Amino acid sequence: HRQDLNPKVYKLIRYSLLIGAILCSAYNSFSQDAILLLKDNSSSYFNPALTAYADYTKVGLVYRNHLQAVGNGFVTYGASFDKYLENINSGIGITIMRDQPGSKAYNYNNALLSYSYRIRVGENQTVRAGLLGNFYYSVKDPSKLTFPDEMDVDGNHIPNNDYERTKAIGIDIGTGILYDNKWLTVGAALYHLGNKEELHYHIRKIKLNAHAEVRIPLFSKNTYSNPQTKMQSFLKETYIAPNMFYLQQGSTKLTSIGVNLHTKNVRAGIASRQDIKFNSMVVSMRIGFAASFLELDYIIDVGKFGDNLKGLSSTSHEIGIIFRFGDDNNY
Repeated sequence: HRQDLNPKVYKLIRYSLLIGAILCSAYNSFSQDAILLLKDNSSSYFNPALTAYADYTKVGLVYRNHLQAVGNGFVTYGASFDKYLENINSGIGITIMRDQPGSKAYNYNNALLSYSYRIRVGENQTVRAGLLGNFYYSVKDPSKLTFPDEMDVDGNHIPNNDYERTKAIGIDIGTGILYDNKWLTVGAALYHLGNKEELHYHIRKIKLNAHAEVRIPLFSKNTYSNPQTKMQSFLKETYIAPNMFYLQQGSTKLTSIGVNLHTKNVRAGIASRQDIKFNSMVVSMRIGFAASFLELDYIIDVGKFGDNLKGLSSTSHEIGIIFRFGDDNNY
């Protein structure tokens, strides 16, 4: 009973119950992929048809720390390599990722092997199709979670040793399609097809991605002098890009609407993202810089969950690095 508890102990237990409820919900949701926002850093994770989207070789790194309000949050690491093969109008890529909560009760390690094929359907117009193989190794250890029924009246944790540690190795596939012209990109992808039902505690549920971006130039190339001034060089290929993204995986249904600014050396953007599952609204802000063969990007998410999680606020951070080789753009 509440009256039998020290107020500080009651506050601790109440907080533990809230965190425990969130962790239990998250634990049951480990069959869902982490949400990454820097698609250029892990293109095949976003859509296999985006593999080697650019005509140069690319190495991308990404780190995301999300839901920091819940324990130590959830952490995702990723590294990718893309290469375009001009002679066969194809792109190949490999992405290696690790996804785990701060409690280390679960980790999902996977390697994505992707292939894309480009078909030109008109001047500055292409259709791309992509295939992906996902090889994964998953471990779940519930004993590293603190559940509400493991707290005594004094706020001490009494672990339950009956939980079983399990692991699995498996393969699933994904596919995607993309239409692209000078000003528009539209695509969709399906992931985790062909999973084995007997591994249902470890497999990721089928995921649908749909995305679109419109690029609107702010300056006409006809206004540039020859040779270009420093200001004209800086404004080269400057455009704004309204964009949308939709994701559905299991009970998660997420929509995002935003706009990006792209200049020769600067990347910036803002987007609003809504997750129906958690009744959450998140605002994402991006800033990035490109120079020579290197690009650095940072995204911060600031949002609040709905009444089902008592209005809990949370902040997420995502950092990306891209190395470009053989890029004709002179940054």
